[in-house]
Amino acid sequence: MKKVKINYIIDVLAFFAIIIVGVTGILKFPNLANLLGIHPLPLGIQKVHDWAGMVLVGLMIIHIWLHWKWLITMTKHYFGKKK
Repeated sequence: MKKVKINYIIDVLAFFAIIIVGVTGILKFPNLANLLGIHPLPLGIQKVHDWAGMVLVGLMIIHIWLHWKWLITMTKHYFGKKK
């Protein structure tokens, strides 16, 4: 599979993981669920939040690994020795 396609797949999966983590995190915020009329909060929401967070961390590690050469190049460009 081409690197561009792999990047696309990783980025799309990370996007959905971020949405899931964000929504479940907001719902878990103290008393917010009560204000929204969602009580009791579903018991599985903590597990969904935790697992989506773990998936997101894994995807970000892969993302950084795929872009490592670019990150090094840009870091040298911005923080390298100036004449």
